[in-house]
Amino acid sequence: MTTSEPELGPVAALRAGWRLVGRDPVGILVPAGAILLLQAVVWLDLRAGVGARSATEAGLRFIVGWAMVAVMSAPLRVAMLQAGARCIPRRGLGLRRTAALAGAQLLVAGAQGVWIAASLVVLGLVSGGALAYGWWSIASLGGALVLVGSALGYLALYPGLGNWTGLLPGYEYADNDKQVTFSDGKAGWTGVHEWEKEMARSDARFGPIFARFAAMPIEDVAKDPQALKMGGRLFASNCSVCHGSDAKGAYGFPNLTDADWRWGGEPQTIKTTIMGGRHAVMPAWGEVVGDQGVRDVSAYVLTQLDGRKLPEDAKADPAAGQKIFAANCVACHGPEGKGTPAMGAPNLTHPGAFIYGSSFAQLQQTIRYGRQGQMPAQELLQGNDKVHLLAAYVYSLSHGDNKQADGQE
Repeated sequence: MTTSEPELGPVAALRAGWRLVGRDPVGILVPAGAILLLQAVVWLDLRAGVGARSATEAGLRFIVGWAMVAVMSAPLRVAMLQAGARCIPRRGLGLRRTAALAGAQLLVAGAQGVWIAASLVVLGLVSGGALAYGWWSIASLGGALVLVGSALGYLALYPGLGNWTGLLPGYEYADNDKQVTFSDGKAGWTGVHEWEKEMARSDARFGPIFARFAAMPIEDVAKDPQALKMGGRLFASNCSVCHGSDAKGAYGFPNLTDADWRWGGEPQTIKTTIMGGRHAVMPAWGEVVGDQGVRDVSAYVLTQLDGRKLPEDAKADPAAGQKIFAANCVACHGPEGKGTPAMGAPNLTHPGAFIYGSSFAQLQQTIRYGRQGQMPAQELLQGNDKVHLLAAYVYSLSHGDNKQADGQE
């Protein structure tokens, strides 16, 4: 699995910083305001320094004030960076955080350099040039250059400008002990590499637990309370967005708690579905049978297979629809409409399990245009052991104690 890194430039870094301010204004704006307050205090002290008894005293005040801002603002900047890190998603922490850190340091250093230079100019003008070329001026400007140089050096050593990877080698392996390489085959600091290292640490810690359950039959795993808790967490993190937190599905997504399975509800079949995914292949029949044929087949499914009444204003003939069904639909759904799990064709006699709706209008929509639903494969993302646990959890939803008591085993 290859994942490309996003392009990150100064404008993107500034936009990202602005979004961080919106997510945690207290954690970022309060330290920033404190830094500005410190600079204001130093500026007022500089104004007072113009009336000092000597140029040396004024210069010393300037040096002390500048050092106070530099030293006292350091923990404030750390607080700002920590607040920003809390707002950035964990998987995107590496390159984005590095770029934000480098960009922030560069901007702050540049702003302080401009502020120091402007202060010196103002002091020189007010004092008649007495402070223009003193050693304090050289020291202050030198300190500003050190700040800017440090920021530029940081950008040279670490990734922070677009695709620049930095002069330092960065991460070498996803797992240093086993020397497992990254998915893209490269080394260095990136957000993807940081995520892969985190996954490697997690696998090293929890892998033996998953492996123990993977060695058990799915039916036995489905009866283990600890395994079901772990499977439930995996389901909530990876499957609930489609099937719902209660696994009862939604429009276009099947209910995993009932007895209706398009591809089969056996333990190993469920695991195969999760591992490799599924792709629906219900073709569109509108151009083949025409609009009247679509209405007739929909009427046949609704009345003869589902046992429901046809809407009074429906201009459809279920008998004609039965002939069309026998000529075109039995290959997948069978002569009795009970489906073929090997092909993923659903049982048409259970309208409650229709994931795209079972009304007369919805049946026409499905028959006319077809359906191409897709269940994504989880093998590369989760691996065999986690999928084994997921399969056991899903199996338990329709084969647990409550289902057995209801006669839905």
